[in-house]
Amino acid sequence: MPPKVRIVQGEQRQVYEAARLAIDKLGYQQTSGGPAQGRLEGLSHIGGGDNFRSSRQRSISIHLQPRDDGNIEVQVQLVEIVEDNYNKLANPATETPLRDPAGYDAFFDELERQLQGLKGK
Repeated sequence: MPPKVRIVQGEQRQVYEAARLAIDKLGYQQTSGGPAQGRLEGLSHIGGGDNFRSSRQRSISIHLQPRDDGNIEVQVQLVEIVEDNYNKLANPATETPLRDPAGYDAFFDELERQLQGLKGK
């Protein structure tokens, strides 16, 4: 599944900072990336799965691409990671891109709030 894309106004470092604040607000911990790379990745807290021997976690991957019109293209990919702890060798963790638009909408809404806050400073 391709990443979800939105175009936002701002310069790359400002959009990066807004994205960093947004993932923090949404409960993700940054794991890699930086403003110069135009990349940001994070993981959510580990939660319980469908049974007491499994766990779920989400990852977020964000890429920022400057455009010729001075805006920034923000590409976001959300992935759900499910691990069955009952038998890790037979059933390794599975990673499934999220199709539900709610997670993406939550990120983009928070990104806009953070951008507005940064522009107001």
